[in-house]
Amino acid sequence: MSDSITLVAAGEHQSHGASVPLDCSAYSTLRLDLACTVVGGVPALPSAVDVRLETSSDGSSWRLLREFLSLATVEIQRAIVTNHDTYVRATWLENTQEGQPLSQWSLTGEALPEAAS
Repeated sequence: MSDSITLVAAGEHQSHGASVPLDCSAYSTLRLDLACTVVGGVPALPSAVDVRLETSSDGSSWRLLREFLSLATVEIQRAIVTNHDTYVRATWLENTQEGQPLSQWSLTGEALPEAAS
């Protein structure tokens, strides 16, 4: 049985930020979908969003877990993660001109529990 998880809810987000850390200590595997539904910027100069998945054992010191390809089109990227620590979060940076629309995207999926011994 798996649990649904949301690291970043669907919508337009600030040009940079970090999600609230999620306690994943009860899970062995995370299956995540990074979904872009609207590309920001303007047609002549669309923006791109760089999204990273980070992990931490204490919630304060973070290490890179996975770096997604830059979101520059309407697309879905899937990641299957098994080597995470206690906490997982997403960080992002969107390169767009000030005043131009931002991309709309989400990072959601499912978490599978530790196998019973």
